Amino acid sequence: QTAGKADSETVLPTKILYGRVHGPDQESGVQGVSVYDMAHPERQTTTDAEGNWRLDVVDAEFLRLRFEASDLLSVDAWIQPIEASDPKRPYPMSMGTEADIARLYAAVGSSPLPEKTLVFVDALSEELICLDGATVELSQDYEAPWRQNQDGSWSSTNLSTPDGGDLMFLNEEPGSLTLQV
Repeated sequence: QTAGKADSETVLPTKILYGRVHGPDQESGVQGVSVYDMAHPERQTTTDAEGNWRLDVVDAEFLRLRFEASDLLSVDAWIQPIEASDPKRPYPMSMGTEADIARLYAAVGSSPLPEKTLVFVDALSEELICLDGATVELSQDYEAPWRQNQDGSWSSTNLSTPDGGDLMFLNEEPGSLTLQV
């Protein structure tokens, strides 16, 4: 043993996460997206031809994952590892271009403001079951909440749906926020 060297290195517990990146059509997978844990960027992977990814991450209560591709807008996602720990139920992530984002805003009669972002939320129980009628609030100001209905249309409400329709909060201040369900 060399003087000053530790007997062993600290080994952090890890967990394997599974996910799928799809385009704005919510159907087609996106190949070549880099996915990594922002706290440990050396832990990264790339999506396959169907948009699937598998990532070994340090086990934590919450993780901040970054999704990047050269021709798409980067996306940061805060997730609880339980949301992505089942390979039969991969964590979904939608990516698109600036034009795709503009179409989302236009669908609800709005437009993106400079230096603002939008936030998507799914209201799920610990068992990953959709919470029908749950109210979702954000800690920061936003323009308006919208819920995507089963038929793809949007309703101005912050109540979740039984089918897990996305809630979208427009023109949110970028940065950390608190969700209350």
